[in-house]
Amino acid sequence: MTVRTGVTRAAIGLLTAGLLPLTLAVPAEATNYAYDGKDPIATGCANDATTKALSHLNSGGDWSEAYVELRYSLKCHTAWARLSNAYGPDPGNFTGGYALIHRNSDLKQYRCDLVDADEHTSCYTAMVYDKDPITSSAYGLDHDWKLRHWVDAWTSPY
Repeated sequence: MTVRTGVTRAAIGLLTAGLLPLTLAVPAEATNYAYDGKDPIATGCANDATTKALSHLNSGGDWSEAYVELRYSLKCHTAWARLSNAYGPDPGNFTGGYALIHRNSDLKQYRCDLVDADEHTSCYTAMVYDKDPITSSAYGLDHDWKLRHWVDAWTSPY
């Protein structure tokens, strides 16, 4: 009994001292909001969308022409990712790239995959609810045929 009490007191001491992160306690579960997983065009949320963050895909100093955007609808309070100017899959050699929207508070995410083999392929993800203080980030990955390797990037959160 003394050992448990000592361990408990030590853990409480570390928590209050800020040395043991609180995130160890219980992992967050993804919340389901009304627009989560919905198509931004079909719902009309894309009508007032703006790009809140944009990043060109790169790897080791090699910059691709492809870019990922964090799109946001003020009317719907939703965010989604759009990958543009990317390369599609090369049949027999590799799969195509993808975009990912990632809600930072509960890790809910949706992905779209490039399916056409073309130099100017794009895709967009389903939406996640994203009203302050909630934030989201977008990620893009692609195999750049000209650079001959994989490139990727995250946007800043919004």
